[in-house]
Amino acid sequence: TRASFKTLQKSYRTTIEIMQLANQVQQLLNMNLPVVEPVVRHSPKPSFFMTNTKKNDIQTISKMIAAFYKEGMKTVAVIGKTNKECKKIAKLFQQYSDIHVQLLKENEEINSNNVVVVSSHLAKGLEFDAVILYAIDEVYQMEELDIKLLYVSMTRPLHRLVLFGPNLSAFLLD
Repeated sequence: TRASFKTLQKSYRTTIEIMQLANQVQQLLNMNLPVVEPVVRHSPKPSFFMTNTKKNDIQTISKMIAAFYKEGMKTVAVIGKTNKECKKIAKLFQQYSDIHVQLLKENEEINSNNVVVVSSHLAKGLEFDAVILYAIDEVYQMEELDIKLLYVSMTRPLHRLVLFGPNLSAFLLD
């Protein structure tokens, strides 16, 4: 038998608007990778919010999460760049919000009743209705691993993507 090589370029997970933003990040790799084409499904464009005080950030994010649930979203994740950043995020939720979060560790079951806080390293293979990327202290750098981690993080949501950070460049965008 002969083997043949096929490049898969269709994404069934996410929407056109989310994939367009993720493809911008993927192009930063300069590796001549094929652009991923989403199936025709639309959502609001990903939005960006500038960080304020940590208390205000968590209160704003909590309101967003409540709105996602009201819209019928079942699963929501807050993705930080590293485990260290995610520990800070989980602690901030304990301090400033009544939303229960699960700080996801490796090989751990997801409790679907909680908002999941997960690092970009552990997010691969997971999917959520809505994702908030939250950069407090750790921003993505213009280097191959960070670009790939950001791309993976941006392609986790089925319906909604929100970027929350000091500026767009924290997510390698302008």
